[in-house]
Amino acid sequence: MPAPRPIANRNSSQASQENPISGEVRTDLKAAAVIATERVLRDTLKKLDAVVNTAIDAIITMNERGIIESVNPAVTNIFGYKPNELIGQNISVLMPDPYRQEHDGYLARYLQTGERRIIGIGREVTGRRRDGSTVPLDLSVCELDLDDHRLFTGFMRDITRRKEAELQLRRLNQTLNERVKERTALLKLMHDVAVRVNQPVSIDELLREVLCRICEEFGWDVGHVYRLDEDRGQLIPTDLWHLRAGKDYTAFQAKTEKAYFPFEGRGLLREVARHGRAKAVTDLRQSTTYRRDPGATTGLRSAMAFPLVAQARCPAVLEFFCERPRKTGRRFLTVASDVGMQLGRLVERKQLQQEYLQAVEEARRLMARELHDGVGGALTGLGMFARGLHQELAKAESVLAGQAKELAEGLTEVHQQLRRVSAGLIAEDINPQDFMTAVASLAQRTARRSATSVEVIGPRTIEPPTALAATHLYCITQEAVSNAVRHGRPSRIRISIETDAHGIIVMIHDNGRGISADIADGIGTGAGLRNMQYRAQVIGASLSVKPSNQGGTIVQCVLKKSPIK
Repeated sequence: MPAPRPIANRNSSQASQENPISGEVRTDLKAAAVIATERVLRDTLKKLDAVVNTAIDAIITMNERGIIESVNPAVTNIFGYKPNELIGQNISVLMPDPYRQEHDGYLARYLQTGERRIIGIGREVTGRRRDGSTVPLDLSVCELDLDDHRLFTGFMRDITRRKEAELQLRRLNQTLNERVKERTALLKLMHDVAVRVNQPVSIDELLREVLCRICEEFGWDVGHVYRLDEDRGQLIPTDLWHLRAGKDYTAFQAKTEKAYFPFEGRGLLREVARHGRAKAVTDLRQSTTYRRDPGATTGLRSAMAFPLVAQARCPAVLEFFCERPRKTGRRFLTVASDVGMQLGRLVERKQLQQEYLQAVEEARRLMARELHDGVGGALTGLGMFARGLHQELAKAESVLAGQAKELAEGLTEVHQQLRRVSAGLIAEDINPQDFMTAVASLAQRTARRSATSVEVIGPRTIEPPTALAATHLYCITQEAVSNAVRHGRPSRIRISIETDAHGIIVMIHDNGRGISADIADGIGTGAGLRNMQYRAQVIGASLSVKPSNQGGTIVQCVLKKSPIK
């Protein structure tokens, strides 16, 4: 048998010719592979289409010119467009101004420079819906290089809910921070008021500080104080105000100063005063209990008030207003009521102090009368006896006549000293109707004795509320004039007395050497200055002594007609 040739030396055509069945099998295998590959590709495309079409993110493909070539159905949910409305449109249709006009430039710059700002990086952007509204988006872009061109695919997720959650979280954090800040400020206010109550401060001064602190630190535009007139059963406006800078509240202030409220009845102030606890009105325009003239509340929308409580009484109410509606929390109202109780302790202390001073003044009066009537009468009798004894001894030419004379003269001198002491303990009573006449007489006497020009400026008649007040105001004026003449050596003294709706103001201004600021700040250490301060405290007045800018000294005493008490 001839040897067979190796298979490697046979070509395929030869093999096919020699074995036609084998070639057919190979062709069938290739066709089957192609069919299988096509099936896999179709399945893959179906899966890919299913993923793209069911994705919640918008998937948009565009070419190098920014023209949209394909979109998935999610664009309808996010942007409001139907898919066929976007194909062929420029991608900028989904962008708000000013990005719409700038997008083509961004794309051209990337194609020229290759500098990536979004592609492959991703960022948060703002999209534009079909109705013109905007939507926050998470955007990521990928680039696909094909043989003859490039495609860009953008994946966009609507992050509206996430942004709302972030905004809500920021608001909650802001609210929490504001509450912590407000609580801290309230606690500090309570501490500061408690400290100030135990310091030498007047009620009006501390009330003004509290008005300012609450307005400035807690966002109230207007603060004011009403006082209770128990005799008339009315809440009466005072001159204690704090007004937000840069705003005109003249009309509201003028109407408030004329607004007197009966203690009984409905309304914010009356309910706060009657029940002794803080209360707030969120919107005055919707309140049916706030009875103030609506014209006075122009621009003011919300209100809050708390009482000053002293010995289970409410001698004053602090009220606050804001131009916007605001809800005042329960914690704020509780702390405000506590601040009112702290202020009440100052009122109680001032009342006890004034009662003590009045008791001291009454004791001085009794002592002065006892010295004048009792001891003075005894000294008068002894003096008469000594003078009579001297006369008898002189007639008898006794050697004891000289001693009797010295005894009589000594008793007379002691009596005069006693009268001066008793006169210093108690001043001569001044009737309220004679107050201005007494001051005019003081000015004339001083001018004659000291060669100093003394001028009285004021109406003919100003009547202090009581004889006690008239007497002490006169004595303060007398002491201030006497101090000026003795220590200042002025050429001119001006006594100015005026009255307004809130009280009487007495001012003594001289052009002498003046008083040092450190002595004025402490009301001084001299007996005259201390005596003036004492007399002011007895009648519940405020006293200030300060150097004048024009030279000399200014002494001012302010007596409120109806102080908070």
